[in-house]
Amino acid sequence: MVHAPSHLQAEKDGAKITTVVATTPGGDSKEVQYTEPNVVGNGSFGVVFQARLVKTNETVAIKKVLQDKRFK
Repeated sequence: MVHAPSHLQAEKDGAKITTVVATTPGGDSKEVQYTEPNVVGNGSFGVVFQARLVKTNETVAIKKVLQDKRFK
């Protein structure tokens, strides 16, 4: 799960790199860098992107959960 708003964008060799702080199922935080994000689905709870991890070049799915202001 991605925990926004902690994200930064930069460019390396012409590719836009996004850095986010993700929360693991165990509750730990982890910095993740990805590039080539493409929306593959969306709904009332958030958006799912397909992206490529910078560190491993692995293709992954990233779910960005939208925060409902009623529950902040």
